[in-house]
Amino acid sequence: MSKGKPKSKKKPKYLKPMKRDYRTQRQNLGRHSLTAAEFRLLRRMAHAAKALRNVALYTCKRIWKEKGRAATDKEIDDAMKADVNYKALQSNCVQAIRNSVKEEINCYHEI
Repeated sequence: MSKGKPKSKKKPKYLKPMKRDYRTQRQNLGRHSLTAAEFRLLRRMAHAAKALRNVALYTCKRIWKEKGRAATDKEIDDAMKADVNYKALQSNCVQAIRNSVKEEINCYHEI
């Protein structure tokens, strides 16, 4: 008999430790994952969209309280263009935000 280490049996695959993936849960989108740069860009765009929506809602609320009427598209556009987050989004995204806010405000005032 040899006095060395006893030969160990191979562990089955299901007992072997899995490779670790150090991405956060936020970075995983289905089967595909985002790179760090893509994730930062997506997070920045989402933040800018949220901020512009808040600007549009605040403008509508302020004009309703001051003048007793709904805000026009030009008033909402001017307020959104004055915000620092305006340049982070494409114009079609900004228009979609404005239209959705305008539609929600109009539906609220019809009630």
